[in-house]
Amino acid sequence: MRRLGLSTGETLARPFGRAELARRAEGRRVVVGAAGAVALDRLDFRLTARPDRIVLLDDGRVHIIDYKTGELPTPEQQEHFAKQLPLEAAMVARGAFPGVGRAATARMTYVRLHEKAEEKAVDSAKFDPESTWVGLGRLIAAYQQHSRGFSSRRAVVNMRHMGDYDHLARYGEWTMSDKPVAEDVGDD
Repeated sequence: MRRLGLSTGETLARPFGRAELARRAEGRRVVVGAAGAVALDRLDFRLTARPDRIVLLDDGRVHIIDYKTGELPTPEQQEHFAKQLPLEAAMVARGAFPGVGRAATARMTYVRLHEKAEEKAVDSAKFDPESTWVGLGRLIAAYQQHSRGFSSRRAVVNMRHMGDYDHLARYGEWTMSDKPVAEDVGDD
């Protein structure tokens, strides 16, 4: 079993190492797993993030990298669910991360830790950090309205997986096609 583990590690390390050398040549590493935070304007909400890696490029812009062990998000998943990199880019523009300052983002890339060393760039024209930031503000403002409930399964990628809050929502007592029924449960 130990040989199998070492073999898998070597298989993964070679292509990752080659790609990593190319990434390191583009600039100096600034942030690796360091936390940053920024408040949304006019809302009682603070977004925090811990990017896997932010590289400061020679021209002053940044390259944000997110390492994945599973499949990389498709463009459709990026459009509806995978907002992490554009939001981190919006946070960089607002000076959220120590050691980076305010900077524009040149590139956002998902890197799959796999023997194929697959990379997928986020199309920043299609998934603009500023538009994503405005969309987050609209979403948070909507959820701060008393008339808006908090659904445990608002946007489901895969219905086979359990949601983090399914046990609180008593998921399983109804089907996904049932219409929600609003109930006033607070004292407000």
